[in-house]
Amino acid sequence: MRLRLLNASNARSYLLKLEDIPLNLIATDDGFIEKPIVLKELLLTPGERAEVMVQLDRSGSFSLLNLADNSQNIGREMPEPLLTIVAPDNPQPTPLPKRLATVEEIDLSEVVQTRKFKFGGTAPFSYTIDGRTFKMDRIDARVKVNTLEIWEIENATHLIHPFHLHTYPFQILARQAAQSDLWQPEPFRAWRDNINLPAKEKVRIAIPFRDITGRTVFHCHISEHEDRGMMGVIQVT
Repeated sequence: MRLRLLNASNARSYLLKLEDIPLNLIATDDGFIEKPIVLKELLLTPGERAEVMVQLDRSGSFSLLNLADNSQNIGREMPEPLLTIVAPDNPQPTPLPKRLATVEEIDLSEVVQTRKFKFGGTAPFSYTIDGRTFKMDRIDARVKVNTLEIWEIENATHLIHPFHLHTYPFQILARQAAQSDLWQPEPFRAWRDNINLPAKEKVRIAIPFRDITGRTVFHCHISEHEDRGMMGVIQVT
């Protein structure tokens, strides 16, 4: 069975688990990854999408559970059932594909600029990027089309901030956990436009600004944070 999952909540995160059946991740926001990756649990923050394949090797009913509560993804005492999958009698699961797609390896020697952005502010009234709230007529980053940039985004708050970039898919290069100065490389390549940024953590992404010129935005995908200032404008020329 193939499940296409979208977190369309304005602020709520979901930590998904299909009882004792593994979730085989096959795609992220912007397409297939190279080969299936086995997950016991899958975290989706607002705006994130994922596709998984599950192999039902016995009959019965299986619940897709949400293990997260509504704040900082702390585990619930009682998992929340979201839907039930009923397997047929004597199911015959097909093998998983060994290869799904070729995901481009970005050539970092072509990077023309590295930018740093800090998500901050004072909850619940004001959320900022680099100490400023969103203004529609202000350009926060000027970029040349068909160039490659690295962005380093820091979450300086105690809340999660799912980072979303319009128009230009990107790849995660590495993450830095809270209270650490070590960068941990991303374990697999994938095209994304939305990623979770936990409290006090950093992420480093590579963005090819290909083909399209004009004005677009990047922002936190929690609606209340975006609406109260956590958004910036990019001009690509």
